[in-house]
Amino acid sequence: MIGRTTVLTAIFLVVVAFMFYQPSENVGEVIQQKVTLQVSEEISLYGDFYPEKSNKGIILIHMYGEDRTSWDFLIHELREKEYNVLTLDLRGHGESKPNRELTQDDFDSMSSDLTSATDYLIEKKINEISIMGASLGANVGLNFILNEPKAHRLVLLSPGIEYRGINVLESAKYYDRPLLILSSIGDEYSWDSSNQIFNLSPSRVRLEPYEGNIHGINILKQIPKSKELLFKWLEEN
Repeated sequence: MIGRTTVLTAIFLVVVAFMFYQPSENVGEVIQQKVTLQVSEEISLYGDFYPEKSNKGIILIHMYGEDRTSWDFLIHELREKEYNVLTLDLRGHGESKPNRELTQDDFDSMSSDLTSATDYLIEKKINEISIMGASLGANVGLNFILNEPKAHRLVLLSPGIEYRGINVLESAKYYDRPLLILSSIGDEYSWDSSNQIFNLSPSRVRLEPYEGNIHGINILKQIPKSKELLFKWLEEN
């Protein structure tokens, strides 16, 4: 006969298991897995991982003041191309700690934070890795990938030679893997910066200009041909 204590113990264990179980979430037809990357005792990065049955992965880095959900419009199309997609909130953005005003040290550390993101994909046997960043995220991505040989190609949307103290001048001089830059001619600072990066980099680089002053992620949102170019370039490089 099962005693009252045994039943209560079983119920307690079920409740505890439920508390620590983090299931995937179904978002339409997309399986979304929550990710937490512990960078240091103070810094935790939160993100979403969208798995596919391939060895191709892409890490998406948002703009300043935005968060990982700003990429939601692109995830379905990337998955149709069989990309495992990882979106992250940069430190001090979205859910990612620290929840305080960011210092220059925080901005300077953002690039090294992304090492944990690449390691996460590698652990899942995803070894064909692309990086795509917009505005501030473009600068973070360029400085990161320069010292990360596990990542193979880079897409920059509206980069700047310097955003929030994150300077990419030296990285541009030495980055020699495939590079695609998308920038609007009327977005003057970014357009000038994009040309400097294009001229400095020894990589197989392509700079694609667009009319107007559209900035960052909005290029892909508002100019359909830019997405067509992006997917074609990723396939060929």
